[in-house]
Formats: sequence, C-alpha cells, structure tokens
Amino acid sequence: MALLPELVEEVLIRFPPSEPHLLVRNILICKQWREIISAPHFGLRYRQFHRTAPLLGLMVNFRDEDDESVSRLVPVSPACPQHADFVNWCTLDARHGRHLARFVPTEASSCSTRAGDHAGGWRADDTRHGRVLLSRRMAKHLVLMVWDPITDHRQELPPIRPRPAYSWKAAVLCASTAAGAACDHHDCHRGGPFLVVYIGVSHGGAFSCIYSSDAAAWSEPVPVQLPRVNCINLVQSVLVRKALYFMFHKNNEVLEYDLEMCQVVSVIKLPPYTNFRRVVLTTTEDGGLGSATAIEHKLYLWSRKDGSKGDVAGWTQTRVINLEGLLRITDLTLFAHVVGYADGVDVIFFRMGDAFFTIDIKTCKVKEVYKGTRVYGIVPYMGFCTPALGGACAAEGPRAGAIGT
Repeated sequence: MALLPELVEEVLIRFPPSEPHLLVRNILICKQWREIISAPHFGLRYRQFHRTAPLLGLMVNFRDEDDESVSRLVPVSPACPQHADFVNWCTLDARHGRHLARFVPTEASSCSTRAGDHAGGWRADDTRHGRVLLSRRMAKHLVLMVWDPITDHRQELPPIRPRPAYSWKAAVLCASTAAGAACDHHDCHRGGPFLVVYIGVSHGGAFSCIYSSDAAAWSEPVPVQLPRVNCINLVQSVLVRKALYFMFHKNNEVLEYDLEMCQVVSVIKLPPYTNFRRVVLTTTEDGGLGSATAIEHKLYLWSRKDGSKGDVAGWTQTRVINLEGLLRITDLTLFAHVVGYADGVDVIFFRMGDAFFTIDIKTCKVKEVYKGTRVYGIVPYMGFCTPALGGACAAEGPRAGAIGT
C-alpha cells in the first residue's frame, strides 16, 4: 500500500539541510517521490521547517608559497556551492600585492561549479543573511561589493568618502533587522534590501556611515568618539538584536553600533585577561552578547549583561570547555586559538597548529574542517542550498545547482 503524498512530504522535509544528497537519493525510489521533491513549493516548506540556515563553509585566508594572499571558501557541508578561482581576491586584512580567492571543496558537493573570475584586489570581509561583503582598496577610495555565493549575484556599491588612513571594518545585513520588520532571512538575499555598516579610523579621528540598497547611497559620515585612535580589529562582527558589535583596540574593547540610531553608542571593555589574546564575539542562549577565548587547551565562554533588566552590567564567565577531553592531543605544546564564530548554529572555530576545528558549544562535538599553513583568518558562511532536481530549478528561478536558499 503506497503512502499518501502528504505523509511522504512530511518525512522528506525533515531531512537535514546540511546533507542534501539524502534528498537526491530519494528521488530514485519512485516517480511520486521525485515529483514531491521537485515541486516548486517543496523548497519553501523545507526552509520554513528548518528555520536556521546550516553552516555551509568557511572563508580560509592564508598566504601561499609566493607570499601572495589567498582566500579559499572551503565547504564543511556537501550542501555548499562550489566556485571556480576568483583571481585577485583577498580576505579580511590582506592589503597589498596580488590576491587570489579560491573555492575548493573538502567534501563531495551536490551543487555545480560556477566560474567567477575577477581582478582588482578584492577581499571578503563579512558574511550574514546569505550575503558576503567584499572590498577593494583603490588609489583614492575604497569600493565594497555584496556577493551571493548561491546565485553568484554581485552588486558593487558606490565609493566611500572620506577614505580612512589605516583602519576600517564593515558588516552586511538584511535591512529588515534595523527596521524591526519580520524576516526569516531564508530568501531575503535574493534581491531583498540590505544594509552595509562601515566604521573607519584615520589619524584625524573615526567616523561611521551606512549604505542602504533601497536608497542606493551612503549616509553622511557620523563622527565616532573613541577613547583612543587605534586600529579596529578585523575579527568578524556579531549581530545582537538591533546592534552590531565590532572588536576594537587589541582585543580588549568592543564598539556597539546601534542600527536604529545609526551610530556607535558605546565602547565596551572585555574581561581583563583577554588582552592581546585572540577573542571572538558570540551570542548567548538568551540572545545577548558573548565572547570566547582559549588559554592553552581550554575554551572560555563569557556572557555580558547590559544592566537593562536591573542586573549588574558586566561580564560573567559562563563555561569552560576542556579540549583535551575532546581531542586526541599528541603535542601538548600546541595550544588552541579561537578564530571564528558561526552565529545561529553556536559553532566556534579554533586552530591548533596547522589544523582548524569546529566545536558545537551545545553538544561539544569537535570536527576538523581544514588543515593548512600560513592561515591568518576565517569567516564562516551559512545558508540553504538544496540540490536542483529536474525541472525544479527552472520552476523556482535559481541558477543550476540549487533550489531555493
């Protein structure tokens, strides 16, 4: 007796989005199952059911044997889309010379390879809500571009003026976050409005401005009052409610940018012993601001109270994870260093020597995701990418290789 199509669909939408190859296998079972998975509405239901986009890959930034900067988008899931080499691209804090960005899979991927060569010294600086923010330093100004790795769509933004002398940081996000509108961020990167927040530091001071895709223009610069004129740390920012947080001043201060007021509203001190250590900003279980650092073979997690609920404002150490019990550490002289955080899935990236790992802070599951030398930074990338099946691609509109994201 055949199962009702409605029951089959309820089973199929529960397949994990990080393993889309399981859907591909099920299209071979019978014609009915293929039609269910290929139906235009299936991708939408699939994303709505799972809600949180999975971790697809990470941008790994390193220098090759010729001392050239290379940024490699490495899949940590078979769902991650593959791209050909991006000539003259660079990530995070590479500033000089010829650059290369390369997408190289570490696992078999269900999505097709797409070409994407560019020239001009680009670098990937931030990822959020299905978008990647890239930058290029020109002779007299800085150019930013927003890229969707799933559809391969790119939108170059107008130049920013004035150009900071030596330090800056930017973040991209869905425009509904600042407006308070409801958005599940499943499809908003497909032509939806977005914002880019920019903070620059020069010898004359600091300023911030914001780009709106609806207005297709940058706002007027707003001066930022800082306790000192110093470098903005290039650790990826974190979004907490309607505020973005940027690391500042040698890992011991954080800038809070209010998306409603469109300006930096405070400078927050980090816990004292994080000075000069590698720190990543995180979010906490209650949706607040957190941070993580590693000392030797232990991972320390902190949460911050802002005092808005009558509690005392400040940092509280919430957890210590002993990595020795989770990893087979043969060289005790190799210490852990945190290098990134994937918001929404509560995954922290850390390195030990040449090996890079993820740790799920809920389950403490550790996985090695990359191994390489001369690495200087990573940026996690999250999104939905399910396989194209027959006519599904044409029906839903994405490029070949994915139905919905």
